[in-house]
Amino acid sequence: MVVTAADPVAGLEAFLSGAPAGEAYTTGVADGVRDPAPVFLFSGQGGGHPGMGAQLAARFPVVAEVLETCARVYAEETGRDDFLGRIVGGRGPARWDTAFAQPALFALQLAQARLWERLGVTPARVAGHSVGAYAALCVA
Repeated sequence: MVVTAADPVAGLEAFLSGAPAGEAYTTGVADGVRDPAPVFLFSGQGGGHPGMGAQLAARFPVVAEVLETCARVYAEETGRDDFLGRIVGGRGPARWDTAFAQPALFALQLAQARLWERLGVTPARVAGHSVGAYAALCVA
């Protein structure tokens, strides 16, 4: 069902009331879709928070491995050793500065992609926005 009315609520109400498809909404079946394949989409900065990788890293060794590798590179490049403490341990400020947030988001996105791949899910396509473009490049 796709609402075609200028007012989305009116279109949904028409559909729910049983009114025939027309100006308020339309229905149908998409044709030509065969064997849909997964697409991995990597986001830009904005959603990071302390401890965001804790549960995945604790449960899935591949996630912990990727985060540890990224933490090692982060320490080599910045001289700081607080990467895992912030992304897994939940320490540090609630609001991350860009210099930390972008490497952290990259690391978690790459770790999630490697987890999906370990579970047998391989993307047919990848795309990324902002810092997510770097994760997409690594997965491609």
